[in-house]
Amino acid sequence: ILGLLKPYNEQINIYFEGHADNSPIRVHKNDILVDNFVLSSLRASGMLHYAHELGFSEKNLFIQAAASNTRNSRTLSIRIEPKVVTQ
Repeated sequence: ILGLLKPYNEQINIYFEGHADNSPIRVHKNDILVDNFVLSSLRASGMLHYAHELGFSEKNLFIQAAASNTRNSRTLSIRIEPKVVTQ
């Protein structure tokens, strides 16, 4: 998807939203991954980092997190919006 969007880099904003289910993390593997909000944030920030490595401008990339998703999903959503052009 990012490959298809690359030619429109300066014309769009891309929002990555990480999702985590509503099941609590039972085993804390480290001091960073302590709850579902952090997990969903890491999903989104990982994609932002990947998009930046592909050459997307930081000013057009945004992240959001959803820690208690009622869909019970462990996914990542991408929202693409055209940039508002001011003259």
